[in-house]
Amino acid sequence: MLMSGETLGSVTLPVSWTVRELKAHLCQVEIANKGAGPNAFSLLYRDSILKDATVVDEILPSPNPSVYLVQQKKRVNTAKDIAGAHTGNPQYFKRENEGTEDEALVLLNVCWFSVGTTFHSIPAGTYNVLVEAAKDSSGWTPFEMQVKPTKERWAPGAQLTEEFQEFRVAELILDEPTEEVRIDLFNTDGPWRRGLKIRSITLE
Repeated sequence: MLMSGETLGSVTLPVSWTVRELKAHLCQVEIANKGAGPNAFSLLYRDSILKDATVVDEILPSPNPSVYLVQQKKRVNTAKDIAGAHTGNPQYFKRENEGTEDEALVLLNVCWFSVGTTFHSIPAGTYNVLVEAAKDSSGWTPFEMQVKPTKERWAPGAQLTEEFQEFRVAELILDEPTEEVRIDLFNTDGPWRRGLKIRSITLE
């Protein structure tokens, strides 16, 4: 395992492991950053980033291949890049602290909810989807959201406070690098919704 050409360490492993299992092991033995976890880096062999689902024996030649450990950049899209259905209509949404680092998209009242953001030039890998959110001081109508494209569901419920917090809402697995990934929070069931504030959406 190399970084910037310097040797980080070596491991002996079953050839039946997937790259995802190998990355988890590198964190356990602290060759990679244990605290950041396997989502924080990729493994590069020759000119290709190794896909998490691939079996090691299929891509790395025996007996002692060298791979590069590549630290992934945390991708943060702030409120100015978050939009969707009705977000331009002041009857339904407003932008708090617009034009500043603290800008937040605030849900005033909608009958159905669909907002999100687009990330560009994303390498293959496994990513946590994080949402930085809070509830408005006037209160909010708790509702569950589907995270697209993963189809996981996020129901912040009582966890949502007036202080902004970062919530892990889904895991996104990309087997191939992609020019564009759209992340949306979506709900069309139930009564009118209000009071949700979003400051950022992150791929980590």
